[in-house]
Amino acid sequence: MTIEWIIIGVYLVILVVMGSLFSRMNANTSDYFRSGQRGTWWLVGMSLVMASTSTSAFTGNAGVGYEAGFTFFIIYWAWLVILPVEYSVLAPMFRRLRATTTPEVICERFGFATEQIVAAVRIITFILYGGAWLWGLAIFVGSVFGFPTQILIVILGLVVIFYSTTGGKWAVMGTDFIQGLIMISMCVLLGYLCLREFGGASGMIAAIREQGLWQQYLPIKSKEMSETLFDGKYNWSWVAALFVAGCMWRFSMGAADKLFSVKDEKEAKRVMFMGGIAGPVLSVFFLIPDITSRLLYSEQVMSTNLSKPAESAFAIASINLLPQGLIGMMVIAMFAACMSSLDTGMNSNAAMIIKNIYPRLSVLFNMPLASEKKLLSASRILSVVLGAIIISVALYLSNIKGMGMFEILMDTNAILSPPLVVPMVLGLFIRKAPKCAGLVSLACGVSVGLVSLYFANRGTPWSYPQKVFTILGASVSAFLVTMPFYRFSSAEYKEKVDRFFIKKRTPIDFEKEVGEPNDQHQMAMLGTFACILGVFVFCLCAIPGNDLQGRIYIVFVALMILSVGLPMLYLGRKLVKEKQRGTASLKFDYTNTAK
Repeated sequence: MTIEWIIIGVYLVILVVMGSLFSRMNANTSDYFRSGQRGTWWLVGMSLVMASTSTSAFTGNAGVGYEAGFTFFIIYWAWLVILPVEYSVLAPMFRRLRATTTPEVICERFGFATEQIVAAVRIITFILYGGAWLWGLAIFVGSVFGFPTQILIVILGLVVIFYSTTGGKWAVMGTDFIQGLIMISMCVLLGYLCLREFGGASGMIAAIREQGLWQQYLPIKSKEMSETLFDGKYNWSWVAALFVAGCMWRFSMGAADKLFSVKDEKEAKRVMFMGGIAGPVLSVFFLIPDITSRLLYSEQVMSTNLSKPAESAFAIASINLLPQGLIGMMVIAMFAACMSSLDTGMNSNAAMIIKNIYPRLSVLFNMPLASEKKLLSASRILSVVLGAIIISVALYLSNIKGMGMFEILMDTNAILSPPLVVPMVLGLFIRKAPKCAGLVSLACGVSVGLVSLYFANRGTPWSYPQKVFTILGASVSAFLVTMPFYRFSSAEYKEKVDRFFIKKRTPIDFEKEVGEPNDQHQMAMLGTFACILGVFVFCLCAIPGNDLQGRIYIVFVALMILSVGLPMLYLGRKLVKEKQRGTASLKFDYTNTAK
């Protein structure tokens, strides 16, 4: 495994260089938190795909694939149902909000008090998610190399902190794109290697039937099977709750943080389409290794020292089937997913503190606002502090016995998401809601969530569907009950609401609102790094211990990366040169005119 560590080390050096170069694009907090609203659709789209994937796809969700089979698809394929609405309505509307953070939108819609509560709850939620994702990365790497999970959490957490705080949103999205190429290439290769073990997809289906797993692997389980084998999970009510929870996240501003970074509505729609299609397609390659581990390597999986051994399924398939050198590349793919996810817990949280909480505290204590330069430095410091907190949360979660990553994420999502989502969704579409509507809805939902925790501590926990539908119902009911009080709202508030709804319908004028695009520089820079990475992977052919077939697989991964990198590099440099010639021509004409 020494060679794998060397590969990972070289790759981390490449990441540091990328972060350093992207840091030069951060002139202010707008650049640091939303890439100056100049992100191209393919850059932001890949970043959304990576953020939506996270390490849970290879750990927590892998446990679902291992034990429940095709139920795994429901986690991703539900996105296709709501994609038309996301594409045509939500994506352009989110970009037209012209915001840096979600609480900023809440403030415009419901006022200061609701903004502060939402910011606080979202910060807590993102820290919990960040800790779970970091824990998931440690689970995967620990399964591959056999190192203690807690030590890996600290080491990997420090690496992610160093990288993520260097270049802000530009660095995160840029490396998301490059690392997305790695993840997709590796998952496609591993999926092929798994199917080859069975002689194709039909052979895998036959093996599932031979081992008596067909009924257990059906997408939706019977009530009897759900209660007998899966503690009440994976039945119709569970699937319905999962679908509703997924829709809530997508219909709210769950993806809006990414869309705040794109240039205009057209780009935002392309981003949403890319994210909505990529998840369901990639889920096929995520699931195949999990099933392969159940059919061929179940003893290895069950022998891992994890609170839920099934969550090592994807890692075990990687260890057994990938050639020398590419195991390290698969770990790198997990780094990619984790880094993108931790951006939510670090960069986005820092943005809420700097953009939403700090200005209110300044007014409260009658302090002048700091300069953009000082705020940029404070943003990096905050990201480090938040990263340290996330490491602590991950260490705590790793010591919880009897629960896997998937269950912890599901419980957190069921309790905290509905109270946050309802004010965002209803507030965006219902004009005649009073100022208190968001706060009352949030308070009601959180209160019911606390009641569910009370019953859990008393030994009578609510099921996942009970939590989702009860908390959601309480939040929606509370919002609707307040609506008749809109008539008593002040004229000032009604005017503010009118401005908000006009704003979200007003198209973006990129040249006037943002300025000059830098698409060609994004393409040239990312094309360069993609080519460097492709050549780096190609050099892995020289690693001893692989046969001809193993080297062919390495070349396949290198060519997949280069097939994207080379055209981008060529086109990006061509556009840069054309722009430089155009600028020179303009300067020449201006000089002649002046004379």
